[in-house]
Amino acid sequence: MSDVWLIFTFIIMCSALICCVYLGRTAIFVFTVGCILVSNIAVTKQVEFFGLTTSLGVFIFSVTYLANDILTEYWGQDDAIKLVLSNLSAQIAFMAYSTATIWTRPAPTDDASGAIIKLFTVTPRVTVAAIVAAVGGFVCVAIFSALKKKYRKGWIALTVRNSVSTILGNWVNTIVFFFIAFYGIINDEILWQIVLSAILVKLTLGLLDAPFMFLARWAKNKNPANKTFERDWASA
Repeated sequence: MSDVWLIFTFIIMCSALICCVYLGRTAIFVFTVGCILVSNIAVTKQVEFFGLTTSLGVFIFSVTYLANDILTEYWGQDDAIKLVLSNLSAQIAFMAYSTATIWTRPAPTDDASGAIIKLFTVTPRVTVAAIVAAVGGFVCVAIFSALKKKYRKGWIALTVRNSVSTILGNWVNTIVFFFIAFYGIINDEILWQIVLSAILVKLTLGLLDAPFMFLARWAKNKNPANKTFERDWASA
């Protein structure tokens, strides 16, 4: 049942992203930064997904790659790169504030400090790993843009460039992130299982999010304020 719930949650998050597409680029940026911050916390929780042990953060983080593809497709590569950089800035800010939270002495009446310290103690290392793993976002944008130039027209081309760029970018992010964040903290055998299962989960999610690329086009065109030039996007 939890497997179905996780997929349902991913679909809900993708649907929320489509609502942001209607509102425009700024809404996409805000929503994606929110996903990044939540994934920094959710990544520490391990869950079972069709028999595989993986991180809960995988599901919400994968939505950010769909956002990358949507921006690259309908607004252009420059905006997608800005999104990756804004996510990187959010990671750094989150690391700074969470570290300050740990170091700040609590008031005598505080009873939440212990739980907060336990939750955020791993955060600086996780965030450093996320900062380095941001290379996966640039890989996603670069692959999507290259495929867009070579195979520009048609729904099959759009599906292929979305799935391939999302899956490969996510895989790069996964390998870099988990080894920097958890090597030496988690047993090596378990770490490898988490990495491999995360790769398989992201493969599944990368295929599931393809229909949302077409919904994004519909949502974008519903708002006249989202007008862009055909040379910037390719799925007409």
